[in-house]
Amino acid sequence: MDIISKAADDIPLSSNRYLTRGTDSTIVGNSEIINAYTKLPDFIFWSCITPLTTADWKKTTIKKEGEIGPPQEVNDKKFGGFLWARIEKTEELFSKLSKKQQKLIDETVIAIDPDLKKKSAESWIEDMKRMKE
Repeated sequence: MDIISKAADDIPLSSNRYLTRGTDSTIVGNSEIINAYTKLPDFIFWSCITPLTTADWKKTTIKKEGEIGPPQEVNDKKFGGFLWARIEKTEELFSKLSKKQQKLIDETVIAIDPDLKKKSAESWIEDMKRMKE
């Protein structure tokens, strides 16, 4: 995923941190749909369980050979609302941690994948710029 430097006002301020560094996973559903959601640094997996497909997702199916390519299109407003809510909840929970805990999380994420250090810094800088606007 690319780092967001300019965005609409309704996009949560810590979007870069979540999208480029965060991990998250859950089952999403109600009486009509069931989806599996997994967020890894730079990747989002959204698996339709019931129904198996949706018209709002185009060219997003991973083929048996494991390939997927651009251009992909997602026009699913429910997914967008879900994603923003997850970013906002993560932002809320992270802000409740002590500075020491926040630092430990940052150090652990970078220790797992040293290449994330550069992208982590870029994400943080862009989020800070957006918060000052």
